[in-house]
Amino acid sequence: MNEELLNYIRSNPLQSSKEIYNGLGNAYSYATIKRALSKLAGDNLILIEGQGKGTKYRLSPSYELLIDIDIEEYFKQEQDERQVKDIFNLSLIPEVLTGAQLFTAKEEQQLEALQRKFKDNVAHLSKAAYGKEM
Repeated sequence: MNEELLNYIRSNPLQSSKEIYNGLGNAYSYATIKRALSKLAGDNLILIEGQGKGTKYRLSPSYELLIDIDIEEYFKQEQDERQVKDIFNLSLIPEVLTGAQLFTAKEEQQLEALQRKFKDNVAHLSKAAYGKEM
């Protein structure tokens, strides 16, 4: 369902949760849509604009970094039909990458645990042995 929601928001940016609910053909309950939107916002895949009844949703710029691309499907299209960006997004590094969450909280915990384990493993090595290992 999340993929369906993201595809809908990509095609129909800045719509309210009610508009999204109606646009998906009432395939899911309104409460389910609201929960999914909250989860997607928490995962930094969509952005929330406005408040209350004026709340609208759009894709997060960092989502573009994480979106799956079906390469096989892309190359099946004729060259002129392929959707290609014709300019480089110069704000990508200073604006998007600095605020993008590339890892979930669980993944960050795993990485920190691995880093602590590495530090413990190399703490007893001499400088020469450490240099040789690296």
